[in-house]
Amino acid sequence: DIDECATKDVCGKGRCRNYWGSFYCYCNHGYKPCQKTKKCIDVNECSSGEHTCTGMEDCVNTKGSFQCVTYKCPKYMNRVGSNVCRKQYCHKDDKQCQAVKTSSVKWTRYAFQQKQPARTFTFRYSLSGYGYQYRYKFYFAKGNEESFFRIRQTSRGRMQIINIKDLIGPKDIQLVFHADVVDNKNELTDRFIYMIYFNMAEHAMAF
Repeated sequence: DIDECATKDVCGKGRCRNYWGSFYCYCNHGYKPCQKTKKCIDVNECSSGEHTCTGMEDCVNTKGSFQCVTYKCPKYMNRVGSNVCRKQYCHKDDKQCQAVKTSSVKWTRYAFQQKQPARTFTFRYSLSGYGYQYRYKFYFAKGNEESFFRIRQTSRGRMQIINIKDLIGPKDIQLVFHADVVDNKNELTDRFIYMIYFNMAEHAMAF
């Protein structure tokens, strides 16, 4: 009998048990052995229906588990998609609504293994439709207190978010950045908010 468990990474760091003529990978809760490779892979509870989220919640798959998420749009904004809130039409006598400069709020989510090495994550964003009398300002409003990320502007209206440090779990990060449009007096004309949620798993791989 060949001891397949002696082969490096045969289970992807799962716990390997050798049997006569074969082997088996024992995985943590939330993972299962792949039928083809037998390595431990994540179970997507959201697509398999194994989650417990209600109809008012979004199911978000994470490494080894899932999250039930509810996002309520801010005042004067309506949800127009699975991850977008847009500002509603303001009546001419509604001064409070008119004072809100945010045009949209968007969000996205990422699930990673226990470690995401530095400079291996890139998020790209672009903004257009404003003349050269306006300037674009991209900055973090929340979530980068430990300086895990950096904004790199690649051209007018185009930017990238890069992780400049290792992201190590278990950890949840809510990163919020603003894309502001300002006039030649540096006064805010428009604002677009993007929220990026990161879920870092507890383990590098199920074992």
